[in-house]
Amino acid sequence: MRRVSDFLRRRYPQAEPLLFTLILIAYFLPWINHAAAGLTLIGLDVSEWVKFLPQMQSGELPNRDYLYLPPLLLGGCLALSTLWVDQSRWQRWLLRFLALGVGLIAFPSFDAIRFEDASQWRPRLIWIALLAIWSLLLVPLIGRFSAGNGQKLIISSGLLVLALGGGILPAVVLLPTQRVVGEWLNIAVSPGAGFYLSTAGFFVLALLAAFQLVSHLSD
Repeated sequence: MRRVSDFLRRRYPQAEPLLFTLILIAYFLPWINHAAAGLTLIGLDVSEWVKFLPQMQSGELPNRDYLYLPPLLLGGCLALSTLWVDQSRWQRWLLRFLALGVGLIAFPSFDAIRFEDASQWRPRLIWIALLAIWSLLLVPLIGRFSAGNGQKLIISSGLLVLALGGGILPAVVLLPTQRVVGEWLNIAVSPGAGFYLSTAGFFVLALLAAFQLVSHLSD
């Protein structure tokens, strides 16, 4: 465990940006895919498309808003990770605004706000507001009023929770939804590479955060 701990202390700061980049790119890759039928939905579009399914409208399928969580939770992870990188103050704030920018990917279109029921877009606005509070207020407060091993425990725990949410919650929606899409179109539809890469990225991030948490608990 000590060797693993020492390795992670050296390599985790290098792995984080790669995982963040992978998860972000994956959101713009196919999440539902059937090349022969010409059906390709990236993560950003899949929630909008599946809202027209009768099973989604009737509540038989899980909440489609969870499909907007990857950029929001990724933004939360990015903001939290600014606390343990060796950067100047202005660079940390730049990354925190970048984290909020990543979350704004989930911002509803103005047509949706104008013409659709508020239940279709209000949750995303609430989540974006929470991300802004997290990135620009709570994370700086954590950095200001915590230090040493206590701060590292907070960061590792937070990253673990956020990463697990990013890996689990979208899958809870997409896996049953893609089966319904296949039945609706009478074709075999499978999750796309974007879904697998995003899920894998979040789970690897959670695994690294868990190792970090155990390491700091043993210090």
